[in-house]
Amino acid sequence: MRSLLPAVLLLCLVLTPAHAHYPWLTVLEQNPLRFELSWGHEFPRDGILAVERIAAVHLVLPDGSVRDLVLSPGDAHSAGPLADTGLHVLAATQVPSFYSLTADGGKRGSRADYPEALSCSQSENSMKTLISRGGTEGTPGQAVGHPLEILPLADPAALQAGDEFPVRVLFRGAPFSGTLEATWDGYRGDEEYALSAETDEAGEARIPLSSAGFWKIVARMQEPHPTPELCDYQTYTSTLTFHLR
Repeated sequence: MRSLLPAVLLLCLVLTPAHAHYPWLTVLEQNPLRFELSWGHEFPRDGILAVERIAAVHLVLPDGSVRDLVLSPGDAHSAGPLADTGLHVLAATQVPSFYSLTADGGKRGSRADYPEALSCSQSENSMKTLISRGGTEGTPGQAVGHPLEILPLADPAALQAGDEFPVRVLFRGAPFSGTLEATWDGYRGDEEYALSAETDEAGEARIPLSSAGFWKIVARMQEPHPTPELCDYQTYTSTLTFHLR
């Protein structure tokens, strides 16, 4: 049994970043806007991210102006009435957090808390959702400044099942090179995500929209932590959700 332990721990080290929980935004009602900060893996509903773990929430209006939101405790939150037409973008960031794998299992904390940790990652998660109110107002590709950010290059209100959804992904403002994963609430396959797509040299990809429903696109990035004595890796997860009618 002892000979199997290193292999099992190595497997955990490999799987932890990709399988860590992450957040996404779920719109409950468009006008007045009500939403949830969803958390976990099971889409479309899993857990709820506590308000104290949220760093900031912003609402980008169709004219490009940004409204800061202050959340009250609870599962559902309100942003008040929206404009009659145009694309609104709700964006949020999670408070960065450490996760260490120890001989006793996963722990919230860095190597400062668990010096004998087998591995450590610090996550910076961000999320956006699109609220389409019709009309042509709004700039889908407007960046909000997340470290890893998915920019829609079209309003989902102008698309339908069978179309491709163009996106651009930026990491620290530069084109992101990597894999995007996507799924929708009606997907019933064996894998967690219905499909994946690779970004090109401009950080752009096209997501085939095979069905109407509530969609989620996920991008991930990992790099060495800038303070290696504190933690091993810095990980980033960015999600974009929207409804396709």
